Amino acid sequence: MAAYNIDSCQLTNVTSKESGTVVYSVATNIDFSVSSCTITCQATYDISTIRNTLAIDSYTTGGVFYFSGADQLTSSDNTYQKCFTGDKGGIFTLINVNKLTERGSQYL
Repeated sequence: MAAYNIDSCQLTNVTSKESGTVVYSVATNIDFSVSSCTITCQATYDISTIRNTLAIDSYTTGGVFYFSGADQLTSSDNTYQKCFTGDKGGIFTLINVNKLTERGSQYL
């Protein structure tokens, strides 16, 4: 099994029109982990804009991570911020993923 890690990162303005802004994977038999990262999707948090976007299904971004068929994903001690207008998950889009482990991350 292949293993991939992202560790101790700081990513800002993480947006894309498609899912998988940071990682897009349809590989099977992979073990992926992200740890000790701060990921900020949007620069601002305007509740009126968010409500309007969600109310009219006018999503502007895909999720940060897209995995289809992965064996195991681990998120440890991360901070995910302002990831709120993704149409299939603001942070994770998971399809046929065997196991997701979350340890101590914050979702703000």
